[in-house]
Amino acid sequence: MMEKSDWGAGLGAIIGVGVLGMLIVGWIMNIVAIVKIVDLPVTGMFILRCVGIFVAPLGSILGLFF
Repeated sequence: MMEKSDWGAGLGAIIGVGVLGMLIVGWIMNIVAIVKIVDLPVTGMFILRCVGIFVAPLGSILGLFF
């Protein structure tokens, strides 16, 4: 039977993998959003999204929430 500390480590690993997965999905969603708005005028959000390709945490947050 698993001890209490084993459950905590397993739960932490599951949460960590989930957060990492969300960051990757958000980053990809950011790239998809750039492709969709590439023919529109350049705005501050477009520039931030382009920077978010190279700065993955920024891109993943923009992709998930904006």
